[in-house]
Formats: sequence, C-alpha cells, structure tokens
Amino acid sequence: MSNKDFKQYGKDFLLNQEIWSMTDRLELLEQKVFKNKKTYPATAAQKMLILYHLGLLDKILSTQNEISHAKQAKLLSLVISASDENIRHYLSFINLPESEIKTESNYEYLVQTFEEQGLNKIAQDCEEILKSIQNKKDKRKTK
Repeated sequence: MSNKDFKQYGKDFLLNQEIWSMTDRLELLEQKVFKNKKTYPATAAQKMLILYHLGLLDKILSTQNEISHAKQAKLLSLVISASDENIRHYLSFINLPESEIKTESNYEYLVQTFEEQGLNKIAQDCEEILKSIQNKKDKRKTK
C-alpha cells in the first residue's frame, strides 16, 4: 500500500467512524424525542415460532384437507413476507422437539417479545424451551 493510499484509507476510516457516531447520536435523539424504543424485525423463523406458540399455525395447518401443503406455505409466506420454499421447509420440522429453527437466539427473541406484550404464560413456556436449549448446548460443550 502506497503512502498516498494509506493516507486515503485513514481519511476514509475516520470519516466512516464520524458517520457512525453521528448515526448513533441521531438514533438516541430520535428515541428521546419520539419516545420510541428501537425495534428489531423478526426473522421468518421467529415469525413462524410466534405463530406456532400463539396457536395460529395450528389453525392454518388444520386446513390440510381443503388446501395443499404448498398452498398453506404460500399463504403463510404472504403473511410473514418470506419465501414459500422456506416456509415449507420450516413446516416440515417445526413440531419436532429439536429443529433448526428452535435456536437459542430465536427463543431469546420470543421470550422478550411475549414478555413485552404481556403474554406471560407463553413467555414462560418459551423460557422453559430456551433453558432446555441452553442445557443441551452446555452438555455438548462439556463432552
């Protein structure tokens, strides 16, 4: 890297840091002025788990005699803004005790979300699942 390139890199780096700092300050001001808590959008897997724990997924799946699995996935994909291919994938194992969408981070999100909405019973159920996931993770680490 030439001296000129290095100087430009340093300037770009400092400029990016200043932009990030300004962005952080702006977000803080917006939170104070608008009294809004910064929210993080749920992933498709988290949305599927929310529907699952609210019992809404069972309602949709109970239409299996009327519409195909693919059409159910298409309807769900419209509701949660995800590809019907991903939804079909999630549907194939969401009821299994161990599935790839039942992760620690997904359940941390669910516990927080249900608590914030005052759905304490569902939050407790999710907390139990989260503890189970964490215990299994700890057991794998000790092996």
